[in-house]
Amino acid sequence: MKTLDRDDSLARPADPPAHAAARTVAHKFGGSSLADAARIRHVAALLRARDDLEQVVVVSAMQGVTDALIAARRQPSASALKPIPA
Repeated sequence: MKTLDRDDSLARPADPPAHAAARTVAHKFGGSSLADAARIRHVAALLRARDDLEQVVVVSAMQGVTDALIAARRQPSASALKPIPA
């Protein structure tokens, strides 16, 4: 998990709760962090456990998805092998 902290007074509501931190936190998850349902639940628990006023989550492809998409693109499609009618 990558976390970026940003102090931005314009992004905060006028009256933040006293217990909340006065900042926006961005998290980036992907790959093995989202490999299966158990890992996704773990990430959700991490986010719920934080006491930040505002959280932004960026989710990239789950483990293996990017490689599968690249491999699929390299495979010729059935329509690409058919001759074009004259």
